Amino acid sequence: MKPTSHFSLNDYISGKLQKFNGSIFKGNFETNGQLVTGFENITVEVKSNLFISQLPTGPSRAQTLHFTDGKNTFRSNVIGNDSIFQSIYNVQTGKVFWCVKGPDFIDPC
Repeated sequence: MKPTSHFSLNDYISGKLQKFNGSIFKGNFETNGQLVTGFENITVEVKSNLFISQLPTGPSRAQTLHFTDGKNTFRSNVIGNDSIFQSIYNVQTGKVFWCVKGPDFIDPC
C-alpha cells in the first residue's frame, strides 16, 4: 500500500491516527509494482493493532528477527537484496502462518 500522504508512525501506534488514504499495489510500488484497479485512493480504517514491535536499527548481519507478543515467540527472515521469500514462523506451534515469494512478495510460498 502506498499512502497518499506522509504520517507519523508514532501517531499510528498510539491510536491518534485511525484513518488514512492510499492505493493498493501488487508488488512493491517503489519498484515497478502494479496499481490494483479499483483500489486507488481508498480509505484504510485501523480498528486495532494486534502486534507492534520496533525493528532493529543500524547495520546488522542478522538473518532473522525474533519478537514476542507476550504469549508467543515469532521468527521472521530479514529481507535483503538476495531474498526470495518473506515468512513469519510461530516458534511455539512450529507453524508458518505467513509466507510469500519474491521478487514481488505477493505469491504464497
